[in-house]
Amino acid sequence: MSRPTHERLLRGTARTAAVVACVPLVAAGALAGGLPVLGWGAVLGAMGGLVLVWLHRACGDVLPELPHPVTGAALAGLGPAVVAGAAALREVGGLLTLLLLVLGTAVFSGWLAGEESGRDGLPTGEAALRRALAAAPTARLLAEWHAVQDRLDDGAPAGLREVRLREALLDAFADRDPGGTARWLAEDPTGPPDPHLARDPSMER
Repeated sequence: MSRPTHERLLRGTARTAAVVACVPLVAAGALAGGLPVLGWGAVLGAMGGLVLVWLHRACGDVLPELPHPVTGAALAGLGPAVVAGAAALREVGGLLTLLLLVLGTAVFSGWLAGEESGRDGLPTGEAALRRALAAAPTARLLAEWHAVQDRLDDGAPAGLREVRLREALLDAFADRDPGGTARWLAEDPTGPPDPHLARDPSMER
């Protein structure tokens, strides 16, 4: 098993375990705290979602692995219930909270370790990104373009990372096939670039 695959497996396992540990805390907290806990959860959830929307727009190129705002809202909104549940469950609640802290630290450490490259495996720095795209096969450039478009179509925020990657891809397309890129942007700018761009055999090996 390769190191990236191993790390993804560990992070996935940690997330699953965190969810399992969180369920009894949230359930106990909601039952014990009632409406005040739910109200504070709604307030913190809204704040968490708004903060992540801002972070995506302001720091998307620097922190490309930021969670989706909906995920952030859910995590922040569960906070009051987790705290109330830990108090209600006493010793068991304390153990579950400790487990959550350990798992959260593991997930956060994995996120920091992967910060140097984006979710697509490309460098986050602009100069390094453009060098990587210049050396990549045309098929990889097209795949990255479609991946960005798919994320945007799925409702992901268009952070600076996405904007800069699209700009760098456009420049890479223009460097490889100026005429095809010009035809694409003139005739079908919202469509896929594939039909308009010539493949460079030397880059496809």
